[in-house]
Amino acid sequence: MTRKLCIDSFDEIWAMLTTGAPPVKMLFQKVGSDGINKVRDALAEIVNEKYGKGTITLRNTATVGVGSVK
Repeated sequence: MTRKLCIDSFDEIWAMLTTGAPPVKMLFQKVGSDGINKVRDALAEIVNEKYGKGTITLRNTATVGVGSVK
């Protein structure tokens, strides 16, 4: 099954990544504001290169396996 998530801007992605995940918050505490800015800038560059400006459509395919372990 494939699901799509449509996001209006990089700022929306950044907000999703930085507001709810405790591991991200812990990382940001360690790297400080300069490190946070570097991560944000690098991620923004990657997103802009891959998706351009405007709406960003992310696809997620779930793989489900059924079986047993002996």
